[in-house]
Amino acid sequence: MSAIAQLHPVHPIREMIGQSVAMLNLRVLLAKVAKSHATTVLLTGESGTGKDLAAKMLHQQSERRTQPFLTITCTALQESLLDSELFGHERGSFTDAKAQKRGLLELADGGTVFLDEVGEMSPGMQAKLLRFLEDHTFMRVGGGQDVRVDVRVVAATHRDLQAAIEAGTFREDLYFRLCAVPVEIPPLRDRHGDISVLTDYFQMIFASEEHRAIRSVTKDALAKLNAHLWPGNVRELRNAVERAVLLCENTQLGPDDFHLMQPCVQGRHTQLPHPHQGQTTGGLPALARGGDREPADRTLYAVEQPRDHLLELPMQGLDMASLEQDLVVQAMQRTHGNQALAAELLGMTRDQMRYRVAKLRDIGLYSEGN
Repeated sequence: MSAIAQLHPVHPIREMIGQSVAMLNLRVLLAKVAKSHATTVLLTGESGTGKDLAAKMLHQQSERRTQPFLTITCTALQESLLDSELFGHERGSFTDAKAQKRGLLELADGGTVFLDEVGEMSPGMQAKLLRFLEDHTFMRVGGGQDVRVDVRVVAATHRDLQAAIEAGTFREDLYFRLCAVPVEIPPLRDRHGDISVLTDYFQMIFASEEHRAIRSVTKDALAKLNAHLWPGNVRELRNAVERAVLLCENTQLGPDDFHLMQPCVQGRHTQLPHPHQGQTTGGLPALARGGDREPADRTLYAVEQPRDHLLELPMQGLDMASLEQDLVVQAMQRTHGNQALAAELLGMTRDQMRYRVAKLRDIGLYSEGN
């Protein structure tokens, strides 16, 4: 079995951490779905909300909990390799197929398969998955005989599948088959009160793992964290707390220990600032943050006479993730929303551009009216 698709021993899970109404409702829903006989569940929600944990909870609370729980990320492999990982292959079916291999669906018979990022599947794989979901049979690659298994398929995506259907990148019939039991995982910004609970939990875990004498988080630090929008959701908060614990020199985590990716703005998403228009240096556009949103010493300019580098890195560094987002927004604006042309401007494939635009839409940083 590859490192991409692994058999995971699932230990008893207490609950998804959180005391908000949104999380209480989610736990009730997950418990109901877990105990049902539904063989297909669709988890939706922004990146970093914990869809993988929800999938494990569905398995652990179901009658299938003593059977395997297997997971695969659909974006991690090319179509041919994903086909082999899911359905297996027969000996001699391709050059390196020196022996028969059972795929995830066969190995998980009686248990659960978690398909993460199912919205990124190619059209060919979508058709094969649909066929399997209809009658729970499949053929190994290079095989000629149907294999029947009993598995629950939990699929997850951060993408708007209905928009993908309209764009012609996702099959409508597969969407309706997956969406038999939909479960939406709430973003962290809608989980009122949970930021403090999660921060305390992560602080305790990381302080213990790193043998740091950090006992608590100050009120000012919690105020700063509660004001942040958390576009990366729980994953972003976890990383922020881990970094704070590693670098903190006191026994309490204060506001200066948390370096957040975007400004703290309460109640709305922060729009990415646009570069100065028309400003050029040496024939290349200057990339600079507008107004007072970014310090002048973090401005990125093209060098006058490019030699080893096309752009000059500011002495204070820059936020690479925000820069990429800004460039994607610019490319989409310049091409009036044409993703194919925008991809060409940035040297990306259409799939890479489609993925980034979907992420920007999900976190509210891009819309067709931008």
